[in-house]
Amino acid sequence: MLISILIILSTRFYTLFERKVLGLSQTRIGVNKTRIKGILQPILDGLKLLRKELLVNSKSVEAFFIVSPIVAFILVIII
Repeated sequence: MLISILIILSTRFYTLFERKVLGLSQTRIGVNKTRIKGILQPILDGLKLLRKELLVNSKSVEAFFIVSPIVAFILVIII
């Protein structure tokens, strides 16, 4: 459990660092709009991805189409 938490935290800080470096290289401020100097940015990115518009094929079962990414995300977090 501790290793999983450390991996998740290191991924969050790596993403934050990457965004800061890209912001500096593009001569813009970078990540500082999401409170506490951008620490919440990776969480908000994940929420934004979950809220994106879904394009559903008319022949597909909508429930499976909507639930499957959520189940995959939960499984990744559990593993």
